[in-house]
Amino acid sequence: MHHIDTKYHGECLLIPRPVTMRLSPLSFLFQSTLRITTLSRIFLAVSALLLVGCSSTQNAQPRLVERDPPQDGVMVVATLPILANLARNVGGSLVKVSTVIPAGADAHSYQSSPSDSVMISHADLIITNGSGLDDFLLPVLESARADHSVHVVASDGLDSQIPQGGKVDPHSQTPHGKEGDPHSQTPHGKEGDPHFWHDPSLAVRYVDAILGGLIQSDPNNAKRYQEQAGIYTARLQKLDGEIATILDQVPPERRILVTHHKAFSHLAQRYGWQSMALTTGDASSVTPDAILLVSQTVKDAGLASVFVEPSLNSSALNLIALDLGIQVSPIFAGLGRQVNSYEELMRFNAKSLSDNLR
Repeated sequence: MHHIDTKYHGECLLIPRPVTMRLSPLSFLFQSTLRITTLSRIFLAVSALLLVGCSSTQNAQPRLVERDPPQDGVMVVATLPILANLARNVGGSLVKVSTVIPAGADAHSYQSSPSDSVMISHADLIITNGSGLDDFLLPVLESARADHSVHVVASDGLDSQIPQGGKVDPHSQTPHGKEGDPHSQTPHGKEGDPHFWHDPSLAVRYVDAILGGLIQSDPNNAKRYQEQAGIYTARLQKLDGEIATILDQVPPERRILVTHHKAFSHLAQRYGWQSMALTTGDASSVTPDAILLVSQTVKDAGLASVFVEPSLNSSALNLIALDLGIQVSPIFAGLGRQVNSYEELMRFNAKSLSDNLR
């Protein structure tokens, strides 16, 4: 609707041009009436236009329209670098992926910033791990996300309390350990492990969840997403066999993975290993009981190495290794400078275990 400046229109009509002739009372009355009538007509016309505009705005009913496909690619925000990497493999060139928690950072101690909220507000698809690992970010995600955005929880349907795949070992320091067995109890024994991706068969479940989110965000490219997910799934299935072959090089009696951080129980379960950790979180939650139990287990098993994530403060495990005269070897729970993709992560960890426990 064009803007009409009624103020100055009114002035032009109300202020007559100067005249030199005198008008009779009747003529003056006629011309004044004519001017008022003309002004009234303009006023009524403008008022009618304004009323129609207001009425249309107030009475308009919202209509459901199909969302236009993203013009510059699907904007994906993942809480963790590992999730971002999986999303890039499924989405390919159709997606632009950002990460809230930087590579190499400790998810257990990360604090969000205002820039994170800005990034989240532009997302078409938000991917979280769930199962307690990144749930502390949910208030930020929910307050900053756009109305149209899709939220996928990658671990939905997976049970962190009962690791899936692989055989159950009664000596494993995992959540299903039996009460009364000194090798299956730690102060954190009832805590679940949300790091499902260390089992490639569960990483495939993540891929399926991400695929569903991308199709929901960008249905026009569903076929391409499905093709790319299929190719990537085949690679992960091949990777699963490759990891099993590497880990089988370790003698069965030495297949005990001792770490600072409880993030590898799904790896252990998948490949029939035992696992033990000092804590479920950072160094501040390590207890004397956990230190004694881990130290005794490592000594009894005659292990040549324990394993530490470079991003974590692992002074307690370093002291155990020093006391027992064994080495400390690297292992990664997530992506960092040394491992830039999920496949690199899995191969690095398998090789580190094989090289240092044989």
